[in-house]
Amino acid sequence: MQLRTPAALAVTSVLLLGGVAACSSSTSTSTESPTSVAPSAEATPNGVQKESADKILESAKAAAKEATSVKLAVVTDSDGTEVRTDLSISDAGSQGTLGQPDGASVEVVSTPDTIYVKGDAFAQSLGGEAAAQTQGKWVSIPTDNPAAQSFTGLNSIDSFVDNVLTTPKSLTKGDQKDLNGTPAIALKSDQGTLWVATTGEPYPLQIDAPEGTKGQLTLTDWNVPVSISVPPADQVVDITSIASAAPSPAPSAS
Repeated sequence: MQLRTPAALAVTSVLLLGGVAACSSSTSTSTESPTSVAPSAEATPNGVQKESADKILESAKAAAKEATSVKLAVVTDSDGTEVRTDLSISDAGSQGTLGQPDGASVEVVSTPDTIYVKGDAFAQSLGGEAAAQTQGKWVSIPTDNPAAQSFTGLNSIDSFVDNVLTTPKSLTKGDQKDLNGTPAIALKSDQGTLWVATTGEPYPLQIDAPEGTKGQLTLTDWNVPVSISVPPADQVVDITSIASAAPSPAPSAS
């Protein structure tokens, strides 16, 4: 069963927007990483702007995969309504909220083995008795369960990078500018624009949707430690116990 729920669609919007450019008693774990090494205007120039567009992209992907964590924010437009998703992704998994077109949000916690999802939109998408059973609860989805495919890219830095920083058919270098205090160069394609730091590590900093569309993904707090809090067992329903429930048809993506 592959769920195409509102929550899953929010994840898809994160990955599509990324791909356009290249584009109580809970258990906690933390990534072991240094204090933020986010690039800044004072950092040493890395020289990537002298390389070809494809080479800059490869450098950005390599730098991102060497990182232990990153914070992302995605803002998209749904018929004039701003939809915002905020996630922290690390080697230990991810945690955050997925914005929904109706203004609500769905919570998600991902570990290397399990994805936990909570929210009315997700529960209602399961339909019937399953929705009642999971209302107000976290639903746990083993990563080897087909339903987890809807959340691909959120359980580790590597998988996120592989899903977001894909390579378009044509990629060119664009302008350089100061982006929130960090010098950066644009990589442009007909699918959007990726901004890469030209000082410090060549981290990807921002992804802009193509002209004529609205959407932006920002990447900050590289290597800042992230705490992943797994929901208490008494607040979790395993999706395998409701596998017979048929999800309702997914809404159309806005």
